[in-house]
Amino acid sequence: MTYRETFNLKLNSLKEVNQRKRDCQGQLKQITEELETLEGEKRVLLKVLPHECNTEEAVQSAIKQMEYKHNTSSYKNAAEENKVIKEMRMLKDILPKAKRFSEVKPKL
Repeated sequence: MTYRETFNLKLNSLKEVNQRKRDCQGQLKQITEELETLEGEKRVLLKVLPHECNTEEAVQSAIKQMEYKHNTSSYKNAAEENKVIKEMRMLKDILPKAKRFSEVKPKL
């Protein structure tokens, strides 16, 4: 084997290593972008969700408690009852967001 052939073999192996390095860097960049996207989505969801109800189970539990309270309580006026109903609707509206938060959190 001549010096030139040895040099070409080493040069080709260096090119292969550099190509693998570029591929890995591309994958790392893609994963970093995905993480940043998920982090942004998580921050937005945390702003929308009440602090004590940031999981699907917690929201469903709060809805059940509100429904129980609504069914078993007697109200002095309609405003109190409407407040409870409004809170139940709000919890039912944020249920899909809590479900999405539960999906995003493990990915991070």
